[in-house]
Amino acid sequence: MTTMIDRFSADVTVTDWIILAVYAFVIVGTLVTAVQAWRRKLSDTPEDSGTASIPAADIDAALAKSTDRVSAVRALRELHPELGLTAANHLIKDRTTPT
Repeated sequence: MTTMIDRFSADVTVTDWIILAVYAFVIVGTLVTAVQAWRRKLSDTPEDSGTASIPAADIDAALAKSTDRVSAVRALRELHPELGLTAANHLIKDRTTPT
């Protein structure tokens, strides 16, 4: 019984190269997808990580100092440097969006 490796090493055809290329493409694609998913998982933070300790007065002060949401997020992060960008954006957005 001939295995793929025996056949490939004995008589190389175009079909063998195509099969090898497909295998390599699938392996590399799987690895890239796994690394990207792993990085996304590591960068995800809980929605309210530390945001409960931010006083509403600080959010209002950041909004009062700014003319748009981007500068309000920047001002809030200056008041609370430990606050992440996404969390600060959610706080400002939740405060400015009517319920």
